[in-house]
Amino acid sequence: MDYFLRRWSDADKKQAVVEELAKVGVFFDLLAKEVGRDCDPFDLICHIVWDVPPLTRRERVREVKKRDYFTKYGEPARKVLEALLQKYIEELMAAIENR
Repeated sequence: MDYFLRRWSDADKKQAVVEELAKVGVFFDLLAKEVGRDCDPFDLICHIVWDVPPLTRRERVREVKKRDYFTKYGEPARKVLEALLQKYIEELMAAIENR
């Protein structure tokens, strides 16, 4: 799992993993429905491979906000980060990463 976590942070590698799994019939939207939670590919992989309880996008954002991570940034940056988190919740992160 440590190896996977280190490698996952690169957006190009994330997309490669998603594409490779799709070639063998693993589709994350269908997996999310099967699991019954609105999870992103990272949480689904961790859940299926290592039995880690999956977090929904909303739960993951709530965890980030609980850590008060954004307080070190100025107001304009915090607004951008908040907007990105909202987009992530709305499942648009894949579109953002692919640009």
